[in-house]
Amino acid sequence: TFSTIGLILYSIGTVIDIPKEILAGAIISGAFIADKISPISGLIVINLNITATKYNRSLKYSLRTLIPAVLASCMVYYFLGKEYIILEKTSNLLEIQSQLGYAFNISPYLFLIPFIILVMSFLGFKPLQTIASGVSAGVLFSLFLQKYTLREIGKFLLFGFSLDTGNEIAELLQGGGLFNIIDVVIIVACAILLVNILI
Repeated sequence: TFSTIGLILYSIGTVIDIPKEILAGAIISGAFIADKISPISGLIVINLNITATKYNRSLKYSLRTLIPAVLASCMVYYFLGKEYIILEKTSNLLEIQSQLGYAFNISPYLFLIPFIILVMSFLGFKPLQTIASGVSAGVLFSLFLQKYTLREIGKFLLFGFSLDTGNEIAELLQGGGLFNIIDVVIIVACAILLVNILI
């Protein structure tokens, strides 16, 4: 979360002069909340495997502490952020928005990818099946909506995404890839193996 969408949100926030401390706090709070509820979170996946629990049942118990945390965070950052939303600075956001529109085909259909992940999680599919379905949907949308080739998509999956436009948005949207998170994948795999040995 920190190294992908977190960096993008941080960069956008600095464009409109929101203090770095508030940005970092908001992003870290969001990441902790998301880690507790996301169906593809490493922590959630390990817990579901250990306890042989369905995601929807786990979510029901998590909501007891999650909802107050979300409401408290929303209130705190709403009041902290009110003074930094200045209309004169929104031209910078409009510039970023136009660059995104130039680089990508932005469509409501893209909401189908997280929708598929959420529906499969609630229906009780295994996390690996859910993640594989999300990646497959992302590949299909990249092929047919964004017009990338299979070779480019494979490169993005392994080495991370990058744009060749050379503008400001290209710096925001680079990173990711399997090789960049291989150490995290190994740690999670070892944790799951250890859990299976101890059970």
